[in-house]
Parts: sequence; structure tokens; C-alpha cells
Amino acid sequence: MPQERETPHRGNLPEPVIVQRLQLLLVSGDQGVVEDVRAHLADAPVGADVHPVADTATALQFLRHESTYEASEPPELILVDLENPQVALLLEAIAADPELERLPLVGLTADADLTADLQAAYRLHDVVAKPLGPDSLLRVFAFLDEV
Repeated sequence: MPQERETPHRGNLPEPVIVQRLQLLLVSGDQGVVEDVRAHLADAPVGADVHPVADTATALQFLRHESTYEASEPPELILVDLENPQVALLLEAIAADPELERLPLVGLTADADLTADLQAAYRLHDVVAKPLGPDSLLRVFAFLDEV
């Protein structure tokens, strides 16, 4: 006669934890900035998928789910290198689009003179100094928790 086995009672097991990773669009043609962001996020307590694009046209394709980005998840945060050529065109396009305008937008710059003008004109949530440090990115993520 076969023995009956007891099956574990699922009621005592914790529910599976669903971890959502932050979707981050990084607009920078500077490979050093991309590497810094990835390196700092690798050590951060926050999981993030970094989607680097080098220029304004590609960033807008990503944000509008066009071309090769049709299936891309929308970003929860946009990091923009303010020293990129045509950065004003990107910021204007984001500000003019009601769906994109609501996304948190953080500028990256080594030029403090750019900060005040762009922050006021394009509703930047924050500006982070380059070179990037892990604390500056964690400050941005702490801000996202408050939004």
C-alpha cells in the first residue's frame, strides 16, 4: 500500500516578493558618464535598468516608443547630460508633451552656469554635478520616493 505524503501548507509561507526595477533613461554622449552611472548603480541598494542613448533624436524615439524602442518600458526617471549638443531641443520637446512633462527630469553638468537657467526654464527636478558620485545618485533616488 503506498504511503501518503504530507504536503506543506502554503498558508505559512511568505508571499513572493515582486521587485520592480527602476527604468532610467540616460541621455549622454559621454561614455564616461554612462560608465559612472552604471558603476554607481551596481553598488546602490536600488535596482535600475539603465537605458543609455547618446543624442536627442534617439532619446525622443525611446520616450515615444518609436523605431527600435516600440516595446521599451517607459522610464520613471530621465537623466540628461546638460552639456549634450541640442539638449535644449530635448528639454523643449519633453516640456511640450503632457505625457513626457510629468516624468522626473534630472540634469547632469560640470558647468554651474548652465544650472539655474535650464532648471527654471525646463522644470528640472534636480541638477547633479559631474563627475558623478554614488551619493548624488542616491539623493536623486531618495527624491523619487518622495514624488
